[in-house]
Amino acid sequence: ALDAPLGTVMSRLHRGRKMLRVELAGYARERGIGGAEAGGILPAASAGES
Repeated sequence: ALDAPLGTVMSRLHRGRKMLRVELAGYARERGIGGAEAGGILPAASAGES
């Protein structure tokens, strides 16, 4: 175990997910994947996760 506090782990996971979301959105945008007409790239992001 790394002995990191739970809050730190949760914060880092949240930050990592956010960074991944941004990178994947850019990747998809460059390739014309997703978009407003398709309902967005990551519908789970609009389901309460910010």
